[in-house]
Amino acid sequence: LLSILFYCVSVASHGHPPLWLLTAYFIAAFACVGILFGNLNALAMQPLGHIAGIGASVIGSLSTLISVPCGIFIARSYNGTVLPLVGGFAVCAGLALMLMLSIERIARVNVN
Repeated sequence: LLSILFYCVSVASHGHPPLWLLTAYFIAAFACVGILFGNLNALAMQPLGHIAGIGASVIGSLSTLISVPCGIFIARSYNGTVLPLVGGFAVCAGLALMLMLSIERIARVNVN
């Protein structure tokens, strides 16, 4: 939601929002990402307690293999504005939200 809102602000300012607003957005976005990744890594490691070292390396490898193509695509889209970066944040956040909701729905069906 934060990235989608800031994407609209960036489009309204033709891809050049004020620096203070961009900085505030990055602080908020990276704080959310920091909290999220810490919790997601803990959840992913929970069933791998008996092989924690291997589990951590597999989780790290998978997150890198997923994020590198996304980062390359966003970097190749750079046009001198913040729109590709903020748009990439918004798209990735939207995909993560859709994935989370679909997994939650599948989990509810499997429980019943």
